[in-house]
Amino acid sequence: MFISVTTVPAAGNVALALALGDATGFGRSLLQLGSNIGAILVAGILTMLLQRSLWRRVPRAAPRPAGVPRR
Repeated sequence: MFISVTTVPAAGNVALALALGDATGFGRSLLQLGSNIGAILVAGILTMLLQRSLWRRVPRAAPRPAGVPRR
């Protein structure tokens, strides 16, 4: 949801400014779209790093001997 709310309007403004020949509007909209995508990328990376650090704290189960079925 976050991705559509931030990128679709900015991408729409890029297309509209391009169609109308508005160079200033095009540049501003492209900058907004780029910053939105950059923020999404940073948030995703930070989320994955946090998840990785939390999963390292979870103890692993002991390996099952061969031939023992799962429950």
